[in-house]
Amino acid sequence: MVEDPTKIHVVRLLDAARCAEFVAGAAALRSWRGARSYTEENVPFVDLNSRRHWTMSPAAMPALFDPLLRELESKFTRYTNPANEPRLVLAQFALNRYEPGDFFVRHADADPVHNPERRVSIVLYLSDDFTGGGTRFPTLDRTYKLSAGQALMFPSHYLHQGEPVESGTKYALVGFLCDLAVLQNAGVPSSNGGYYR
Repeated sequence: MVEDPTKIHVVRLLDAARCAEFVAGAAALRSWRGARSYTEENVPFVDLNSRRHWTMSPAAMPALFDPLLRELESKFTRYTNPANEPRLVLAQFALNRYEPGDFFVRHADADPVHNPERRVSIVLYLSDDFTGGGTRFPTLDRTYKLSAGQALMFPSHYLHQGEPVESGTKYALVGFLCDLAVLQNAGVPSSNGGYYR
């Protein structure tokens, strides 16, 4: 499938002060864990050759995450409106922390077998006081390093990678616009503990 650079968008979702407030709360938490990869059988494991960074699920600290996720949901109503077909939902969030030397090799967030519900990937930069650490699209030979509060939005099947952070700490919230019908058919639980309806 051909990748089209015009389908990569940079949008401002938050102001820098809101990002700094959120990062300060997240940095103090002890719920960070090594980022995991998955086998063909969907068994998680840590593979430091493919991705080396820290991650946290919104379920680890609802008091911190829930207000931010509600704020983000309000910005995506044109995609998640019930009249839209297919109906998309904002889902599957993770907060990622990259320290010097951390990276994520070239990958796609979705394919017909793995995570087929994902339509649009969203990488929201929450910090920008680091060097290196850009989001690279190798097929298109483009690299993006955004300001805190800006997000990359792109088709989830596009190849991309997180370049190594050289100094400082990169915080990025990753989520997806997912096809609601595919989530429902797969019986995937929603972030609030129920199931998608």
